[in-house]
Amino acid sequence: MTRRPTALAVAALLTMIAVTGQAQAPTARTLSLEDALGLARPASEAVGIARIGVERARGQVLQARSELLPQLAGSFSYTRQLKSQFDNVFSSAPPDTVIAHRAAERKS
Repeated sequence: MTRRPTALAVAALLTMIAVTGQAQAPTARTLSLEDALGLARPASEAVGIARIGVERARGQVLQARSELLPQLAGSFSYTRQLKSQFDNVFSSAPPDTVIAHRAAERKS
């Protein structure tokens, strides 16, 4: 007679496990487009953040590689050596006189 309560307990336990297993099984549900987009937005943000992290890492790799290469620097300058049309604007003498006067000062 002791076997009968044990058998009943085992049967009850197996029944409970079977019912619980069926309750946890995923069921298909229909979603509207708005619901699907609402569920996808958080995942989309995480994907975007991960994508930006990958781009940053690629940039850091390029920066590290560039330090291994020779560095090249250059500059360019230009000095105008032509006579300006405004050189004698404020002098009262004609331009030829000013040039002659300056030439005479240089000889003395």
